[in-house]
Amino acid sequence: FVLVLSVGEAIWSPKLYELSTMAAPEGREGIYLAITMAPMYLASVPVGTLSGWALNRWCPKDDTRHGRFMWFVLGLIGFCSPVL
Repeated sequence: FVLVLSVGEAIWSPKLYELSTMAAPEGREGIYLAITMAPMYLASVPVGTLSGWALNRWCPKDDTRHGRFMWFVLGLIGFCSPVL
């Protein structure tokens, strides 16, 4: 699964930069690239917070771990995110 995601990212990422710069007026390419990457930048704060909370909740150091359930919940969030 991670291999498939990595290959997809390797194919898509350069095209995202290329399409962003092609759509930009001359001299404004940097602003268009910044706007293109803004969703990934803005998502880093809630993702970091959510991952820390999920690990503390479902995988505590000294108690029973529920890793499968944690990944199930995170998968549901990932599948629902395009709708949100």
